[in-house]
Amino acid sequence: IVIYFLVGTSDPYVKFKLNGKTLYKSKVVYKNLNPVWDETVVLPVQTLNQKLWIKVYDRDLTSSDFMGSAFVALAELELNRTTEQVLKLEDPNSLEDDMGVIVLNLSLAVKQGDFKRNVSDTGN
Repeated sequence: IVIYFLVGTSDPYVKFKLNGKTLYKSKVVYKNLNPVWDETVVLPVQTLNQKLWIKVYDRDLTSSDFMGSAFVALAELELNRTTEQVLKLEDPNSLEDDMGVIVLNLSLAVKQGDFKRNVSDTGN
């Protein structure tokens, strides 16, 4: 996490967003420039034609500072297979080229009972 090296510490947390809506907010890792969250979360997805946005913030007493973001195209994930994603954080408003990375283990699964098949009745 780049900009905060000048200050010396950061209190980062992550928001996961779909369609502009925050679906999950991680815990804050206090005073850490190389945070490990080690959290597991299940997010509801209606369609795979979306991007899962990962936005990293630095928690302050009065507000939170944006530190960078990345996204995962859900359509590129394989069903029932966990993949490690190393995502480069970006901030279009920053002068820094290297905002750091975030590493996620992602898997895509169908919720039990939600799988629907389109089957036509042929009479056989």
